[in-house]
Amino acid sequence: MAILSIDNLTKNYRKVKALDKVSFSVPPKTVFGILAPMAAGKPRCWALSWM
Repeated sequence: MAILSIDNLTKNYRKVKALDKVSFSVPPKTVFGILAPMAAGKPRCWALSWM
């Protein structure tokens, strides 16, 4: 059982894909972080996961 599960998350800004089919799950009692280059959509991914 995952405490957070994302499956095929996609976010577009007109013609620009900010996130393209992002999927992951976080098991209980786990430290989790997202590492990626600047402007890779990390904050947007986190914000959309709570919607």
